[in-house]
Amino acid sequence: MATSAARGGEQSGNAKTSLDLIDDDYAAGAIDRRSVNIYREQALSAPSELPAKHRSAARGKDATMSLVQMARDWGSLSAATQQEILDLRASGLGDLSQTVETQHFVLHYTTIGQHSVPLQDADENDIPDFIDVAAESNEAVWQREVNQLNYPPPIGTRLWGERELDQGVSVVASVPLPAGNGTLATTLTP
Repeated sequence: MATSAARGGEQSGNAKTSLDLIDDDYAAGAIDRRSVNIYREQALSAPSELPAKHRSAARGKDATMSLVQMARDWGSLSAATQQEILDLRASGLGDLSQTVETQHFVLHYTTIGQHSVPLQDADENDIPDFIDVAAESNEAVWQREVNQLNYPPPIGTRLWGERELDQGVSVVASVPLPAGNGTLATTLTP
């Protein structure tokens, strides 16, 4: 159960998410590496394109483990499969045209449509509180891991394959938020 929940899986009862169903089929040998990665991306970016047997109304906590697994598999996928995933991702995330820059990160988000983050802005700084908290959290993690614990900074990390966004920043995380609460892509500043 812990592995399933970690990969965006079951939250309550026996309902399985699309990611659970996809990973179960992959583990059983019913689908190959190319298909599992395309289906994972479809589950995140274009659920209506998933084969019917992998569609589920159950919602998982997040998709981090699926994104990490896609990143691990990236080098073994053909250029055509990589491009198919990138195309799904580009169209599925919607228009993440709004950004907030911190010292080390750029957070991409939108306040319009199904990928909109929650709009509450209690401090009236024209940035949703959700994004304010995400920016502060990212910098706090950097401070702790890089500055205090002396871990190397993740510059050059690409969980997005080799694709770079505008202004030369690399996506290190893209998180479809639970229950239709938006999408947030976090990138490193160059």
